[in-house]
Amino acid sequence: MLIGHTSHVIVHADLRLAFLAVAKFGALGTVLGLVVSFFMRLDGLPWDEVIFTAPLLAGLVALGLGVPVAVSWWLRPGRVSYAIADGVLVARRGDRTLETTPIGRIAALDFDERPDRFDLAFTGWFGYTSPIPALQVELTAGRKDPSSVTVVTLPKILLCGRRQEKALQDLRAALEAERGRRE
Repeated sequence: MLIGHTSHVIVHADLRLAFLAVAKFGALGTVLGLVVSFFMRLDGLPWDEVIFTAPLLAGLVALGLGVPVAVSWWLRPGRVSYAIADGVLVARRGDRTLETTPIGRIAALDFDERPDRFDLAFTGWFGYTSPIPALQVELTAGRKDPSSVTVVTLPKILLCGRRQEKALQDLRAALEAERGRRE
């Protein structure tokens, strides 16, 4: 999302994606509930006692595991933003600046992962093992040895799919515009 006609750009996380953690663990709870219901039925319990087991376990697992993971996604990668302005790439979590990089040292920008909603919801079952992307910044060493390159990974940001691609395009466009303005 470019702001006006300047090279300033701010990329924010998509907080709605945090709710996928609840869906992720709700699906796990449903599978557990169906398995438990099957064995309860094999044990001879009547259907009226077995019928509510799957939804009950789905809800309990979604609340017990999904909500804490969703809150952690909301508070950590959900509060991250990247900005390019005044010759600097800045990574923030909330109001706190985590990383600043002068654009003169940036050789390339890219995300380390390209998840979609399915990846967030159904892979990596425990917190940060989910494929939450982080911006990787390739830095040149400086004027003395421009061939030397270092890769810095900025904090993870809760983005996926088209919004992630758009964010990367906006950051790259702002980077080029800022470089053009500085020259």
